[in-house]
Amino acid sequence: MNAEEKLASIFQQKKTAPFLFIGSGFTRHYLDSPTWLEILEKFAPKHINSYISSIGETNLPKIAQIVGKEINDHFWALPTNDPFKQKIQDKITTPTAVLRYQIAEELKKLDINNIDSKYNDEIKLLQHINIDGIITTNWDDILEQLFPKYMKLVGQEDLLTMHSYCIGEIYKIHGCIHQPATMILTDEDYSNFSKKNTYLAAKLITIFLEHPIIFLGYSISDPNIQDILKSIIVCLSSKKLNDLKNNLFFVEWNPSPDTPMNIYNHEFQNNGVIIPTTRIVTHDYTPIYRAINSFEREIPAPVLRHYKKQFYQIVYAEKPEKQLYVIDEKDIDNNKDIQFVVGFGAIQKYNSAVGYVGMSAANLFSDLISEDKKYDPISILTKTRPNLSGLLPQYKYLNQIGITSEEEYTQNKLGLNGPLNSLTSFQVYQYKNQAEHETKGKSIEDIIKNTDPKKVCVFIPYMQITEPDLPHILDFLKKNFNDFMIKKTYGSSYTSHYRKLACLYDWLKYGWHSKNESKKIITKRLKSK
Repeated sequence: MNAEEKLASIFQQKKTAPFLFIGSGFTRHYLDSPTWLEILEKFAPKHINSYISSIGETNLPKIAQIVGKEINDHFWALPTNDPFKQKIQDKITTPTAVLRYQIAEELKKLDINNIDSKYNDEIKLLQHINIDGIITTNWDDILEQLFPKYMKLVGQEDLLTMHSYCIGEIYKIHGCIHQPATMILTDEDYSNFSKKNTYLAAKLITIFLEHPIIFLGYSISDPNIQDILKSIIVCLSSKKLNDLKNNLFFVEWNPSPDTPMNIYNHEFQNNGVIIPTTRIVTHDYTPIYRAINSFEREIPAPVLRHYKKQFYQIVYAEKPEKQLYVIDEKDIDNNKDIQFVVGFGAIQKYNSAVGYVGMSAANLFSDLISEDKKYDPISILTKTRPNLSGLLPQYKYLNQIGITSEEEYTQNKLGLNGPLNSLTSFQVYQYKNQAEHETKGKSIEDIIKNTDPKKVCVFIPYMQITEPDLPHILDFLKKNFNDFMIKKTYGSSYTSHYRKLACLYDWLKYGWHSKNESKKIITKRLKSK
């Protein structure tokens, strides 16, 4: 049995697919990316050796802290009309923010399309690999380029605020170039990271105990890995440490192309604790990727993530029966080939054979105001909305797939590129003067209670709106849905006005302009536009 067969046999015996733990050596292997030292050398105002001499050691986080402050001083000394200063000055909120921005812009140049053609087969194999997820300390976005359907979670905050299902996800635990403020760069960053990583450590413990972990692009002695393993080890009992053994695989690249892949047992010592690991030495990653793929699974990880997400929603739903379709026993008898059927928004499929492509605008507005998340957001955004005209809800579905900023929208991997709704999209200009006159001194609640529904739709977009007003708007939309959207009692023009109001609600409720802002800010923004 050769090394690849031996490794494949190990993975085949595992109950779950592996996780990849990716370090900077991975990007350097495929794209010859700069080292951390080379990055600091590029942007430091002085020769890097002067910083090493001043602190008495090659401590890159400490050097980054000093370099960042020096760059910050130089930046603010630039003339007011300096193009670089004008471009980023509004984004600079900390003494090291300029350096973070510079590093982020440099790493954004890395592109998988520039990978040497000699790796073509290897990369294709990697992109179809049977893994459950990826953990990385890298800032670059190479992994997102390689695995565009995986959900990205940046730092501990995303793990706390976004639903994680431990499958089809990329955990960028040291931050991301598309969010420079999240990048763990300086000694201060590392100190804060160590103090606040309790939840991250708990998350990693679960993954490490339940999955094989394959380290790519790290040295066994890498301080990042040492620190992470230390935070995990201190939380585990002797029994759980025993469960951890045989789950850690360190891949070490051998520069000699003539050396075959070899597998060794290796004891990893950390904080006085000895953990048995597997050390894999190879020049070519292809046998490792093939061995990983020996873990058989027909359904890709991103698809499984959506399944898991939908099942969670059913379990936690107040009325899960609305999301379930139970086929009659006689139907099963008449369709012997049916084993198990899973579908997103399946009840809509059985009620109407049109599917996502043939859904109407009324379906989307009904879903918006019912707030029961009955549809698959990716299908809505990629299949339904492109086939419909007029103003439609969009922020609810973008929010559900983790797109919560304009930056994330422009960088999405789903091919979404349509225009985003804004306040002026919801206003009917010819009613501006009338709206301002008739709503003066009145609240949203007053207008809804005492005004013709047709006027409510065109008046509210010109009013001051705060967060407590949203339930009143939602209640109006629910009560008048049939008249405007189904019966079309008031005619097509007023149906359009209703749609504008509903989309305004979508924007206020789920749009990123208000996601982390107070109701006071929402009001100011609406007044100023």
